[in-house]
Amino acid sequence: VTKMNDMAQHNTKIENDLATMRQQLQTSQNGQESASIVAELNAKLAAASQTENQLRNDLASSSEALRQMESTVEQANADIARFAQEKAFQESQLASASAALEAEKSQKEQFQIQ
Repeated sequence: VTKMNDMAQHNTKIENDLATMRQQLQTSQNGQESASIVAELNAKLAAASQTENQLRNDLASSSEALRQMESTVEQANADIARFAQEKAFQESQLASASAALEAEKSQKEQFQIQ
């Protein structure tokens, strides 16, 4: 988003520069000065286009990196859910084993009383 804002600001600056140069071109009396202004306009347009392409490439790279991070987070969430299931299963087994021990202890106490 910041890069898109930067791109918009950069493009606005270039558009303003181009408008100024066009105005200079219209008021110019000297043909050589006009050609120089046209060459400068073309150079600025080429630079703006290159900057725009670089920003688009950066945005595409950032989007891909974000997709990869989202995938990693999804995998981590799946791992957490799996670990939670394993923990619940182990706690259930522990509770069953504990109950079985208590039952066995109670039976031994009953047997000793008799």
